[in-house]
Amino acid sequence: KRNTARRFVQATVVQLVQTHHHFNFCVECNSFALALALVFCLIRCSFHQQQDLISIVVDNFPCFNDKAKYKTGDEEEQEVWILKRVQILVADLWGCYKGEGWGDFADIDTITMFADYRVPQSLVFLGMMEYDDFLLKLLSSGVLLENGSKEEVEIRACSVWCVELLMQETVKLLQTKKKEALVGVVCNSIILDFYLWDMAKDRKDEMDHIPIHHTRSIFY
Repeated sequence: KRNTARRFVQATVVQLVQTHHHFNFCVECNSFALALALVFCLIRCSFHQQQDLISIVVDNFPCFNDKAKYKTGDEEEQEVWILKRVQILVADLWGCYKGEGWGDFADIDTITMFADYRVPQSLVFLGMMEYDDFLLKLLSSGVLLENGSKEEVEIRACSVWCVELLMQETVKLLQTKKKEALVGVVCNSIILDFYLWDMAKDRKDEMDHIPIHHTRSIFY
């Protein structure tokens, strides 16, 4: 069984390397080099702006450059920025340092959720997002969606916008509460993403009827 698993992992890595020419770059970056580069990124980051940090990391680490081209019908092709992993990096810094020091970002509330395959499942389960019959059948078949495909981009991008709308409504609701009840309360897309992702894991049995999308990518 171990040999079978090892061969599967090796075959998957080979396929990733063949499909994503930046993967070798990611593998060659050991943890020390990445940590050192991140420190330099943080030093260069002006006025603790996480958007600056994201730009610096994406410019220097292609494996974080999670963007896609999207076009429907006769519309002009658009570039969709999803940037899941680099935003998680920022969120981890913010969370680990409790919003202070290296985790002090004045614009932390401009970060979006981390679009993967679990949060969309939670959004569909809660009725915040809905798949049409074609997409539902496609996902139920277990087909592998190509990274950057129309379906994959739509699922991820709609999840981002859905969580943004949820955050806006949550903030409105919190504003109706007494100030003393809101001491220490933080509401942004990071917190909502963590909640939705954990819910998908904790209530997995209840969500089994909702298919997740499968994509082989270095950006997840």
